[in-house]
Amino acid sequence: LVGHFTDAALHEAAQWAKPFALIAPALKDEIAQFAVSPSVRDIGVQLRMIDWYVRRGLLVQALTLGRELLVTKTCMVLDCGEPLQREARVRAENALNYTAWSKQSSERKMADPWTGPQPSETDLKKFLAFDRSDQVIKLWSAIREARNDVDHAGMNEQRLRAGRLAQQVQGLSEDLAYVLGGEFTPSAAPDLVTIDLSTLHDGAAKLADLPAYERRALELAGEGRTVILTGQAPIWMYLRVAHVLHGKARRLLYSSPVTGEIVVFNHDPFDEPR
Repeated sequence: LVGHFTDAALHEAAQWAKPFALIAPALKDEIAQFAVSPSVRDIGVQLRMIDWYVRRGLLVQALTLGRELLVTKTCMVLDCGEPLQREARVRAENALNYTAWSKQSSERKMADPWTGPQPSETDLKKFLAFDRSDQVIKLWSAIREARNDVDHAGMNEQRLRAGRLAQQVQGLSEDLAYVLGGEFTPSAAPDLVTIDLSTLHDGAAKLADLPAYERRALELAGEGRTVILTGQAPIWMYLRVAHVLHGKARRLLYSSPVTGEIVVFNHDPFDEPR
């Protein structure tokens, strides 16, 4: 897909689809990090995708891919062959579920006895020999509980509040990177970005340069972050920049010494009212 963003394609977009032309360079940068060979064994690119989901508040997607990534890693630890084969994934899930069950207290195991298929001794030995098997099981259990909470719409006595669930998922990419051997360093991009509009022009904003101002604002804002607009700029520039950031920023605020921070829009589904 990245290869389709050629100079010719960008030129055509500028001619026939001007709104798309504004975001095409940023879109190319966003998807370039995922442009690798489509191998399920490429854990690094999947970790980057989870981090991408987390930073944009796509928590269900992050949980789902995180769970499957642990299954894939377990397939590799058990040497199950092709990790996409159903038999291999079922075998890995059995090892994960049984090990998680076996680490519960005796009382808990008596109340909830194991009824699933028994993993082979060979698989259990291989998995437990993995130096981070304990961390894998801890993360596997946490993801399972979080997904159950989401799948059942919080209909249980010990449900997590949405904000607490969001906090748990936000650490998912870092936890996965650790248990998988540091194969990926999560993005250090800040969640809060301040854009001083006065730095986008040379002292006198010009309408003719508005597309350039918008492109620069999009580059600075990134995806799924909280963005604060500030600085000396004409009202039309503020309005247009706010418009192009709609759908890109998770939250948009205006700030000045006189008004303080004013929320323009807030599309964070897990930002609980206070």
